Amino acid sequence: MHCRAICLLLSVGALALASPSTMAAGEASAAAKPAVAVPATVPTTAAKEGAATPTAKAKKPKPVDVNNASVEQLAKVPGLDKAHAMKIVAHRPYPTRAWLVTKGILSETKYAEVKDYLVATPNTSPRAPTTK
Repeated sequence: MHCRAICLLLSVGALALASPSTMAAGEASAAAKPAVAVPATVPTTAAKEGAATPTAKAKKPKPVDVNNASVEQLAKVPGLDKAHAMKIVAHRPYPTRAWLVTKGILSETKYAEVKDYLVATPNTSPRAPTTK
């Protein structure tokens, strides 16, 4: 009880001795501070929302089918340009997306870069028989 009274008296005395310019600066900084101190270990709601927002916004794009996609659709895949897209279309069909490396369409490093954006669904359209 005595400690609180002494602290209160010291605070009032310090304020009384302060010059008007320091009091104005003190009032401005006091206005900027929140009225209730929030412990550093308790996250605020803004921090909680901010942490959840990037994962909610980070949507994985829908994979593009190498057997059915157009040149324009393939060219939109990050890491592929129009020349790669034209090669992919010219050498269809592919049993798996890994055949892009097997057939020499993409290098292994380029394939590693784009493989998450590609799929190879089996071609179910009827094909004309090949004659030899």
